[in-house]
Amino acid sequence: MLHCFNMYTGELSKNHISEYLKETLQEVMENWNVDGKVSGITHDNAYNITKAIKKLQEDTNEGCRSMPCAVHKLQLAVNIGLRIDECIVISKKASSIVSAFKHSYKRTTALEFYLINNGKLNLRLIQCCPTRWNSTLHILERLVEVRSAIVALMADQSCFTKKNGQKTRVYER
Repeated sequence: MLHCFNMYTGELSKNHISEYLKETLQEVMENWNVDGKVSGITHDNAYNITKAIKKLQEDTNEGCRSMPCAVHKLQLAVNIGLRIDECIVISKKASSIVSAFKHSYKRTTALEFYLINNGKLNLRLIQCCPTRWNSTLHILERLVEVRSAIVALMADQSCFTKKNGQKTRVYER
């Protein structure tokens, strides 16, 4: 029967060169007393960790296989898809709307007040973070959830002037 375990989650304090990563892998396996018993190591597609595992195999005759993470590869494909012009336009517009609220205490407070008064949970806007998987999806889903509040507040001249309201204008399709 196959068993999978996460044997180490921790901060790597030195530069993440392949030699250091290989040494860290060896140390973790020794600490767990599993050296020679590990059949595979799942990792992202970065060159440094791939090279570290290859060095580990060569230096120790470990039978462990390099197993690039399938989900990481899938996320890389999603990120390529997000580079399509239409996706870039939508993502930039979403980010500008979120920024317009995040950089203004008055707008953030107005949004919270609007949502509470309309029986919605106090949902906060989410900012896009390229290193966080699915953050583009999460920002768009949240904007859809609070869309009516955002549209109402963008029409409110006390929150948005005509000029900055047009910068972040929401269009219907």
